[in-house]
Amino acid sequence: MIVHHGGVQGDVSTARLPADAYPALCAYSLNRKLRKLYNGEYFRYKQASGGEFDYPSNTPNLSEDVYVIRVYDQKAKDGVPVQDLVQSNQNLAPKLGLSANSSGEVVYKAIFNLNEYMELDTNLLNSIDQDFTITVVGEGTDVPRPLIGIEGSHPVTIEPSSLTSRFTFDSNIGAISEQGTGVTQCKSGYDTEELTYKISVRASDQVGYKSMPTLTTSFTNFYVGKHESRFYKGDFSEMTIHLSELTQLGAEQLFSTTRTEYGY
Repeated sequence: MIVHHGGVQGDVSTARLPADAYPALCAYSLNRKLRKLYNGEYFRYKQASGGEFDYPSNTPNLSEDVYVIRVYDQKAKDGVPVQDLVQSNQNLAPKLGLSANSSGEVVYKAIFNLNEYMELDTNLLNSIDQDFTITVVGEGTDVPRPLIGIEGSHPVTIEPSSLTSRFTFDSNIGAISEQGTGVTQCKSGYDTEELTYKISVRASDQVGYKSMPTLTTSFTNFYVGKHESRFYKGDFSEMTIHLSELTQLGAEQLFSTTRTEYGY
């Protein structure tokens, strides 16, 4: 698995772990600790032959189908309870896969094939407004499809693929012509230089921007693997969500260190 390191706390540091870049709203990974002081499990899985287990305390038996039914929230944020990613229905749970990245490190991936999804408890959505940064590790196949789908009054999607990376926020749609590179970051917030709200998506060296008006958000559902009736085809390994405390520089370094960690 990916090598774990101690990390440091703070917004700007190439050595910090993702959930220590100001306390994350939520932090999920199948492969590593995302917070220096986190000592818990990464995910819970169900073997096709029966039995549920936690990793890394147990090692999945991939000689048969294995289903990811819970990814544990590693964050510690005052006033915000832990909220895991869950899917209790085995028929809708992504299967667990194992593959080597470009650096030769072996990593776990949740595999989605136009049917599976996981979701967050709606209590977490009350903390998300127009200022957020979502950094996600996942490679989509064929056309852009929603790896991340946030439903509500002004829906948000993040849609990586082997062709391009696309994002939407409300009626705003943007895309990057370069194919997805495994790590995608979507940032929404107020631009103090242009005095307007902007949303951006970052993949590899390209960044796409879109200006938008001030919005009063009211989100109702948060999914990994779908948005409304559209489903994702590809894999997923990690995601963090930060709010307005994360600076632009901090977001850029988080994107860069995540790519390095996964060998992209």
